[in-house]
Amino acid sequence: MKVSRATRDQDPNIILRAMDVLELLSRSVPADWAIRVLDCSFQYEIIKIGNQEGGLCNMYGITKKQFLARRKLLAGYVLQVLFELTGCGIFVRGNTIAVIGGSLQGINIVRRIVEDCIAHDVPPLPRVRLMKKKTQKEKDEMNKVTSELMIILEGMRV
Repeated sequence: MKVSRATRDQDPNIILRAMDVLELLSRSVPADWAIRVLDCSFQYEIIKIGNQEGGLCNMYGITKKQFLARRKLLAGYVLQVLFELTGCGIFVRGNTIAVIGGSLQGINIVRRIVEDCIAHDVPPLPRVRLMKKKTQKEKDEMNKVTSELMIILEGMRV
């Protein structure tokens, strides 16, 4: 594929972001998610988890059999809950995981959970459940404060 710039483009960095979009598309990230990187509203990170150079398995000496078992722990429900908690899209394909999100904090949370699962054999599900409980508590507290404020405001109207 070829990336080029029109002379009337206002943004000189559009070429770099277009190359990022192509990299994401090559890793089977849906186009609507990849395009979000183009307008600078989302950031991304590609986590190498396999035995390729710079991959977690290569760095920590993990066998192919261990890798496949640990990657299976990251599938399904865990990814869905992580998406709900962090707002990051998580796309697993082969030896890489692409994480796209609006906040760097969400991307770092996903990276830490993936690293612990693949490199240190820490199951992600208990950690994700704990995070979910924490956020639920925070939401409940916010709802309680909001309802108390509404009651106070109603009382002031009379």
